[in-house]
Amino acid sequence: MKTRIPTLLALGVSLASGTAALADFEQIRSEKDFRTLVVGKTIESDQSTIVMNADGTFRGKTTDGRKIVGNWAWSGRWWCRNVTVGKQNLGQNCQKMEIDGDRLRATRDKGKGVVIDNVLR
Repeated sequence: MKTRIPTLLALGVSLASGTAALADFEQIRSEKDFRTLVVGKTIESDQSTIVMNADGTFRGKTTDGRKIVGNWAWSGRWWCRNVTVGKQNLGQNCQKMEIDGDRLRATRDKGKGVVIDNVLR
């Protein structure tokens, strides 16, 4: 059985008024920009809420109450993380991070995998 993985991490296509919303996402290309735009904020998806910390850690919980803990680092153009959700270690994955105002989009597998839409608060 395949487990759905929450967090930077839940799925989605943005919809507005029943039609696909046009977005103007721009890739976050550096750790400096990621720290400025994302670190210290709460990241919410339909399956989880997490907070990115300046020390390279993040914490949160899933909507069903499981604890999320992880570490992150910047590598080239990618945000890379190791994460544990509940008792399940999901390992490392490097992701393409994009931002549009208060919306953060993460695409797993260096931009070739599942797309996750989040809101920054």
